[in-house]
Amino acid sequence: MANFCEVESALNLHYKKKSSPNQDAGLVYKNGYVFLSSLTLYVPESIDIDKILLDNPPIFNYSRDVFVYIVHLVTSIPARKRDILDKHDGYTSINRKILQKRVHGYKKYIEYLKQQGILIERNVYSPGNYSMGLKISDKYGSKLKPIEITKWTLIKSIKYLHQTFNVEKTDELSYLKNWFNSNLEIDLNNGVAFLEKLYNEEISNPDITDERLRYNCRILPLQKLHQGDYAFHVDDTGFRLHTNFTQLMSPLRKVIKYDGKTLCAIDIKNSQLYLSIGLLDSEIFLNNSMGELIINPKLLTTNNYPIMVVKKIKEIENESDVVKFKKYVQKGVFYEYFGDVLVENGFLKNLPKDKLRKKAKEIVFSSVYSPNSSIGYKESIKIFKALFPNVYKIFSLIKTGKGNHPALSICLQRFEAKLVLNKACKIISIIRPNIVIYTLHDSIITTEDNVEFVKGVLKNVLKKTIGVNPPLKIERWE
Repeated sequence: MANFCEVESALNLHYKKKSSPNQDAGLVYKNGYVFLSSLTLYVPESIDIDKILLDNPPIFNYSRDVFVYIVHLVTSIPARKRDILDKHDGYTSINRKILQKRVHGYKKYIEYLKQQGILIERNVYSPGNYSMGLKISDKYGSKLKPIEITKWTLIKSIKYLHQTFNVEKTDELSYLKNWFNSNLEIDLNNGVAFLEKLYNEEISNPDITDERLRYNCRILPLQKLHQGDYAFHVDDTGFRLHTNFTQLMSPLRKVIKYDGKTLCAIDIKNSQLYLSIGLLDSEIFLNNSMGELIINPKLLTTNNYPIMVVKKIKEIENESDVVKFKKYVQKGVFYEYFGDVLVENGFLKNLPKDKLRKKAKEIVFSSVYSPNSSIGYKESIKIFKALFPNVYKIFSLIKTGKGNHPALSICLQRFEAKLVLNKACKIISIIRPNIVIYTLHDSIITTEDNVEFVKGVLKNVLKKTIGVNPPLKIERWE
């Protein structure tokens, strides 16, 4: 393997290279953008928009494609934002500012769709409970079908303008997008069979609602993969890369192969906690400029920031609870350990190991990422603080101030992106450019014949940065 430092120093030179002229051959440009004659969107198959418009013509000048686009948003956004199902009763909240930029007079379109009984609108808002939004009526709730739009100005806006993601960071990772190609094989029949079975089970479960919407949310990323409609963008918050893989329900991963080869994910166990070691060690914090990854305005406007944070870290980094925290995190058994403590304290029942770990993980995330004020009424946070008082002190510092609690999770997501995307993946692509690599946040996915190499690079990057071996596991997608 090439020397790590040599590879790292070659990164900037390598990634300033432009695409080969052959890659642009045959492309047609219009107004500076690659021209697309059509774009595939997805709407419920029970909606025949052309017939509806013919039978009940709107009383305003309209574009048929705009109706398709709005219905598509209502059905496709939940596939990316799962909390729509659990927190918002299936109502899709749409960014009206972006919609207005793409569709002037969008309210008339929504009103028409409501009048035709296609959409239902919830136009009230309750902070923390539910948002304003739209959903498909029961009458038109059905499986999704692909449908093409051809309005160039709308396609241009969707594909190129008014983007809600980080365009610059997305472009930096364009080399990863190349692996989304025709060699990706999707066993759609098996995927559909699995989802149909799950759908039938959920219909008979009185505790589950919006079964059809759930089905559509799960099948849409699979349909897009199968049709070569690839999602690929970096968000502007945690700098995470989002693709069809990140949207895909985990049991469906087994229906994907690359050129006939089984895919395997190299995953960092309890990754967020492992990465949080960078906030508990002053040297790691400084060497990785972690102060730049924190977005808490109360900290950023402090006169002696980030010196004050570094000072606080130095005060606690060798305390016994911090050492114990690092030990369990490095071993990849923190959730198991914390689950046992919760059982001993009567907070949880003694569940089977897998269920206990899952529940403990949920409680850890709640304890770590909740607002600091939550400790007043959440017993689990009190237990976490009692076990790891100095760890809790630093996490609370990063979250200090009302409404600033997301700063901790965002910091760790950005640190994750820095190490996994911007270091490990780049090193792999330079040393072995023919190796297939995808990512799923804290995981790197490759074909089974390249697992050991990819695992080795990821391990080296993390060990060099964090100072301790990462807890890695291999998950075969089969």
